[in-house]
Amino acid sequence: MLYPSINDLLEISDSRYVLVNQVSKRARQLVEGSDSLVRTVDTKPVSIATQEVFEKKIGYSSSYTMEMEQQDYEDKCNAFSNLMGE
Repeated sequence: MLYPSINDLLEISDSRYVLVNQVSKRARQLVEGSDSLVRTVDTKPVSIATQEVFEKKIGYSSSYTMEMEQQDYEDKCNAFSNLMGE
């Protein structure tokens, strides 16, 4: 049996699509020479990346989420400026 199981990983990730992208991008980084963020006996980049996702050593943020956070920050700054009369 594979550890962590797909069911365990899907509890952490929003969707299978996100999970696959997250693991594949991290595995590519490992192949290119990045250091592992977890201790494991596995040597395969995909296995290491999967373990990193499971242990929440890596995460993701969608560009939509980042844009919404940026817009919220700008709105708060504008509201503060208006309140101060600038």
